[in-house]
Amino acid sequence: MKHFSPLKQKDILTLIGLVSVGFIYVFLISHQYISEFIYRISIFTVLCVALMYLQFWINKPKDIWKYANTIAVVIFTIVVCMSLVVHVVIHHDFASKFKHSLLLWAISGLIPYVGGFIYSKVGKR
Repeated sequence: MKHFSPLKQKDILTLIGLVSVGFIYVFLISHQYISEFIYRISIFTVLCVALMYLQFWINKPKDIWKYANTIAVVIFTIVVCMSLVVHVVIHHDFASKFKHSLLLWAISGLIPYVGGFIYSKVGKR
């Protein structure tokens, strides 16, 4: 476990809150008001970077990259599970959403590193 950081209660609570905000955006706002996929994914990426920076800023981890590894694994797992449940179990249309899901998985796996990078440049001032 030398490449990961342990999560404290505060880390978990803020992560739950931020993932909830992202989930609310995707299912309640994005699909209802934005029709073009490229606009939805662009806004989602910017929102996630901002939320991830906020995660780092609130929790102020000692080792940014170990913390980013931990958060990336947690978020990636959550996003994959949620997307499989929504597209396979609920909508039964995973084949049509496969490419979108892969892009979403890649973005969610990389966002913690982008947030960590921004925090390392801006957040320690």
